[in-house]
Amino acid sequence: MIRKLLRQADPTVVLPEPTGRAMGDVTAGPDARLAFSYRAKNANLVLAGTGKVTVIVDGRTTKTIDVSGSPTLYRLTDDKDPRTARLELRLDEGLEAHAFTFG
Repeated sequence: MIRKLLRQADPTVVLPEPTGRAMGDVTAGPDARLAFSYRAKNANLVLAGTGKVTVIVDGRTTKTIDVSGSPTLYRLTDDKDPRTARLELRLDEGLEAHAFTFG
């Protein structure tokens, strides 16, 4: 199931802690954001489409990812040791987010 965020008053999707369920596939609408806390060394996300994703960790922009094409796994964070952090992603409209993985 694809959730479209096109006409949502609040464009933020917040995953509760713990989620207890799968996020599903998401297609980004205008000003779309995904935000949640995690504990891991790295966080990854399968993305598809064309656009940019801004990665914000604990309120600090750490990278911008250029996405182009079919579903591909992108590394969002890569720490030496596991840590607890708040991750926020700002996605260009039309980008598809498919699955998170953590290591």
